[in-house]
Amino acid sequence: MATCQCVTFEGTYVVDTAKSEPFEPLLLAMGVGWLKRKAIAMAEKQVQQILSNDDKNLWVEMKTPLKTKQEHFLLDGSEREWSHEIFGTMLQSIRWADDSKQVIETVGRSEKGELVTRRYLEDEHTVVVDMCWSAASGQVVRCHRVFKRHSANSA
Repeated sequence: MATCQCVTFEGTYVVDTAKSEPFEPLLLAMGVGWLKRKAIAMAEKQVQQILSNDDKNLWVEMKTPLKTKQEHFLLDGSEREWSHEIFGTMLQSIRWADDSKQVIETVGRSEKGELVTRRYLEDEHTVVVDMCWSAASGQVVRCHRVFKRHSANSA
């Protein structure tokens, strides 16, 4: 991995349910079905998010009791088609929010609306993920999620 003049998210994180807002209102606004929302709510406390990055790439591995999913994102701001089992197919761009390279911003667009996600370190042990869904109907729903470092990744 290249040397980075940016914040590094390296580590394994678990959701801090006491400091996080419920995910279900955002999922409901996005049109996610009842059964899928309930399954996500049940698995939420057991989700691990394994992150690593350099100044041009972000790697995310999500582990749940049912499956593991690995994704790689280029932090160049160009739009790419992205398919996700929860959010559906979107045109997605991901980039550093500004030149300080402290916040990664993801924008996903579909005919249903736009999902903007900002990921940043609150401190050396905490990743904050703020999501905002702006539906085509004009409805706006926000969700603040906090993930605590469970361990550092092995190099």
